[in-house]
Amino acid sequence: MNSFYKIRRLSRYIRFKMTQRVRNPHFVSGGIAVGMAVAFIPILGLQSILAYFIALLFKVSRLWALIVTFIVNNPITFLPILYLNYIIGAWICQKNIIWITFIAKIPRKGLIPFMYDNLWPMIWGTLITSSIVGFFTYGITFSILSRINLKETGPDHSFKLPE
Repeated sequence: MNSFYKIRRLSRYIRFKMTQRVRNPHFVSGGIAVGMAVAFIPILGLQSILAYFIALLFKVSRLWALIVTFIVNNPITFLPILYLNYIIGAWICQKNIIWITFIAKIPRKGLIPFMYDNLWPMIWGTLITSSIVGFFTYGITFSILSRINLKETGPDHSFKLPE
């Protein structure tokens, strides 16, 4: 009975922390946007640390940044995100796009020369993709949360961006 009470109390606390700042749509949508942008950066193991510190830097929700990073970037979505970054970067750098069979070509050239040849397209693709995803995510979630906030508080208490 005692452990059930602790679990229930912890779940209430987590729910409270997640919804406590929903009155400020910038705070929550900024955290979600940071999480989405960082999820498109292919640095395994460091994404959650990077999301936390970027959210801390921009003073947005660190909890939402971490949650979205964990949800969006997982073993199922990592390779498609990585490949999308490469395709966009190769298009920007005007390199020949190595299609999905590039994994079979790695042993012939070796991993280091293969990564060196494709490093700049990957960097540019990552920067462009994560920026676009972050900006669109912020805009969409900010408008949704602002409408929810307007419904709850009424037109007299609508949210204003901090100056």
